Amino acid sequence: MKQSAANETKMTLLLNALKSIFKTKDKRFLIASVLLHIVLFSMLLVSWQSSEAIKITSVPSSVQARVISLDELKALRSKRDAEQKKVLDKKKALKKKKELKRKKELKRKKELKRKKELKKKKDQAKKKKDAKRKADEKKKLQIKKKEKEKRLKEEKQKRDDERKDQERLEKLKLESELEKRQEREQRLLEKMQQAELLLDQQLEAERVAKELSRQQELALEKELSETERYLSLIRSRIENQWHIPPKSAGLSVVLQIKLLPTGELSGVRIVERSGVIAFDRSAERAVRGVRKYPVPEQRALFEKNFRVFSMRFAPS
Repeated sequence: MKQSAANETKMTLLLNALKSIFKTKDKRFLIASVLLHIVLFSMLLVSWQSSEAIKITSVPSSVQARVISLDELKALRSKRDAEQKKVLDKKKALKKKKELKRKKELKRKKELKRKKELKKKKDQAKKKKDAKRKADEKKKLQIKKKEKEKRLKEEKQKRDDERKDQERLEKLKLESELEKRQEREQRLLEKMQQAELLLDQQLEAERVAKELSRQQELALEKELSETERYLSLIRSRIENQWHIPPKSAGLSVVLQIKLLPTGELSGVRIVERSGVIAFDRSAERAVRGVRKYPVPEQRALFEKNFRVFSMRFAPS
């Protein structure tokens, strides 16, 4: 009974609401009201079909219903529109906030991406710069290495050239010294041969001269005067000391001889030269080589003929 009474009450309210709807002149509001009441009616039908008993704690003794006027309906609609606008504004604000947040996030991501790209570009530029620097350093090292190798090669070549020049100079020096030594040895050999020959000739000449001198002295003692005898003795003594240079045939030299009464030589000088210095000096040395000359004991004879006199010397 209670459930049926409640259903009747709901139906009454529904009918009153439908009446108030049809009385309104705003079609949009009418359509909205119809849709709203259809929903309510559906809810009532569902509640009618429910098996569970509706428990009503208290039922009002009377139900008051009134008809809503157009102004009130407009006010309600305005309020609803304001609330809807408020909700829409809130949604728009939230959407705008979300959009702004999205834009900020997008901007942040773009900025982050730009920074990453910039960092990447900087890293790439740095890597490129480092690679270029390393390449330049490597190139410089290679250039320095090549220059060093070239310098070492040039220095080695220079040392080799200097060593070769030094070896060539030493070789030439050795060859020159060898030639000079051979020439000196040859000259020394020739001189020794000449000396031996000259010595043999001198010995033979001395032997012959001594023999002749002895014979001449014997003959002169008989044939020559006292002056000629002493002059012959002096000549013999000088010729015994005279080492005649080779190839002296046809030469002659005149010497002025100064003696002391004791027979010692006071001085000698060349009066007439032969034209060959070696020949002249050999005769002069022969005069100086006689330690003591034979001179007459008579002082007058000595002063007249043997104090100063000239004598010609020529090879026999």
